[in-house]
Amino acid sequence: MRQLLPTTELRTLVDAYTSDWGPVAWKGLKASDFHCDDRATGQMLYALAMIEADSLTMRRRISVIGADRVQELLEFITIWLAEEGEHSRALTYMSAMHGFESRDLSTRATTRDLRTLFTRPMLYAVRGLRGICAAYCTLGAMQELVALTTYHHLANRTESVEVHDVLKAIARQESHHMRFYRGAAELFLMDSRAAQRNTRMLITRLWQPPGRDLLGTGKFERIFGPILTDREYATNMLKVDRVVKSLPGLDGVNVMARYLDSHDFRYDAPQRAGGEVTVG
Repeated sequence: MRQLLPTTELRTLVDAYTSDWGPVAWKGLKASDFHCDDRATGQMLYALAMIEADSLTMRRRISVIGADRVQELLEFITIWLAEEGEHSRALTYMSAMHGFESRDLSTRATTRDLRTLFTRPMLYAVRGLRGICAAYCTLGAMQELVALTTYHHLANRTESVEVHDVLKAIARQESHHMRFYRGAAELFLMDSRAAQRNTRMLITRLWQPPGRDLLGTGKFERIFGPILTDREYATNMLKVDRVVKSLPGLDGVNVMARYLDSHDFRYDAPQRAGGEVTVG
């Protein structure tokens, strides 16, 4: 009979991840004389900085639902937090290079945190749900894929070599995170109908793009409108659905397409193809 927790396989994933981790180097930004008046891009960069910094709030929720009770996941989360924090600092600096000041963007953090006080008992109830680690890792893979797709796209838009290189470096690190989450999700979902069923239910009912809860519905779409309305970017975002559908028991999940359709963000229909999904 298969072990409840795939410890050996998870240990292999953690060892592979920890063998090549570290903060993104962005000192070159401070030596750059690049500056432009592109507040739209600056605002997106600063919003991304706040989303990365919000990982600390996510860490508390992870603890409440009990996903960190698995030692291998706890080791990963500890390093992940440090890397996300460095992303936030670099993104904040880049937003200023584009003429955006941090005081110009507010969030719903206060009202959201108050709401969390009332929903925490529900989170504790989810703690006992079979497959919670599978759901957490699946969600992690989805959100990291959104992040790396966004950073690649913004890197290709900038006129600064230094900004381009740092955004690409952040994207590579997010890809590293995404691959860990995806591998862990596959292990937790494998041979567990309950994990597959509950993960499908949670993702289908609760998923939304990273940062939408923090920034607010409508405001999120206004801030990231310059890229969400870019057909190439929206099409690339469909990789999220393809990755989810490649996991055991999650075929047919189309939450990203559903989100894009609900806001009339146009994309090219994905070609039907088998095989591995390239994530960058």
